[in-house]
Amino acid sequence: MHSVLDSVKQIGAYSLIGLLVLLMGAYAFVDPNATEATRSFFTTGLGPGSYNGQTISWKVFNSYFGQCRAQEEQIVAQFGDMARNNPMFANYAENCVRRSLKSVYALNTIGEQLHLMVSTESIKQEMARQAQELAASQTVLHADEKLSAQDYYRRLMNQSSFEVRGLEKVAEYSRALLTRPVHVPATIDAERPESSRIRVDLALVRWDNKSMLEELKAAVQLDETAVKKQYEAEQAKLDQDKKQSYQKERPFLVQRMQAEQARAKMAAIKKQLAGLKSNFHLADVERISGIQAIVLRQVSLDQLGALKAAGLTTNLDQSHFYQDLARFKGQPLSGGPYQDGSYTVYARIDAVSIQSQQNRTNPAAESDEPAADLGRELANTMMDATADPGTGLQLQIPGQDQSPADP
Repeated sequence: MHSVLDSVKQIGAYSLIGLLVLLMGAYAFVDPNATEATRSFFTTGLGPGSYNGQTISWKVFNSYFGQCRAQEEQIVAQFGDMARNNPMFANYAENCVRRSLKSVYALNTIGEQLHLMVSTESIKQEMARQAQELAASQTVLHADEKLSAQDYYRRLMNQSSFEVRGLEKVAEYSRALLTRPVHVPATIDAERPESSRIRVDLALVRWDNKSMLEELKAAVQLDETAVKKQYEAEQAKLDQDKKQSYQKERPFLVQRMQAEQARAKMAAIKKQLAGLKSNFHLADVERISGIQAIVLRQVSLDQLGALKAAGLTTNLDQSHFYQDLARFKGQPLSGGPYQDGSYTVYARIDAVSIQSQQNRTNPAAESDEPAADLGRELANTMMDATADPGTGLQLQIPGQDQSPADP
């Protein structure tokens, strides 16, 4: 049997790498339960579908569908035609809600088997704590605009029901338990799949809107004359009994003006990024965003789901990135944007190589170390295993001419 290196000599290293990453990208989006039985929709008057026979309520569906729709709108607002014309973006909200519901119900099935339970009272206590923290941390222009902890508690209630919060808390417990690093003997580690031998040199630029806005706001330098001018313009519109001194109003004015300039700067950044051509360079993204790239060397393909650098974890285990990786022909290749939750990621692929067996350390001399990636793989396998054949996730999503039912 030919070795991997013999195959590389025959068909070329980059062709083999392209084939492997395309297969991995396709596998990442294949639902092992996507049979005709799971494609046939199950509906009742109680909800739009079920998971293993358990009805998915409209409250749960509407909560996740709303989150997915908001993500879709955020991507379109940020990247415009770049998103609309990307085939990976087609049916984004529908695919997102299916993926989210499957994940949360699978993890809850595992949690039930592990006797992980969450009481309504504990959820209320956590919401009360969150409401108090939000009330204490708010910055407002005037005291009469300040919200109480009770106001924030009601907002939290409107954002997500007890049912949704209970599902997510059990899912959180299950995921934390399942994704703990797994100790693997060195002799077994020597037989790890070929994907661990493919290594990639990368550079990443990564941000989310909140952190970028805070950095832009902190960088705003206001001229005192401009602040006074704004103060005088606003005070001129007020009745005499409502006018305030400059010393009292100045802190609020400064905060608001900084926020306005930061938002305008962010809008300009997004517009410039949306205007990048397909053959852009990561240096263009660095220049426009003002964020310096993070360099990662010798990253194996099975580490792409949890890239750790500068105290951050980035997930590039997604089909869009694998398609860009398959296009790599030996010269630096920039790609993106990739969405990692609320984060936007751009990447530059600098080099791709295959580690030979001869260069690997003798397995017998290696110490057993926890393998976090195997912990995640175990979790994903168990989540797929919770779906009963033919009765896994069954869901009918209302069409564009049909609104989700009220809970």
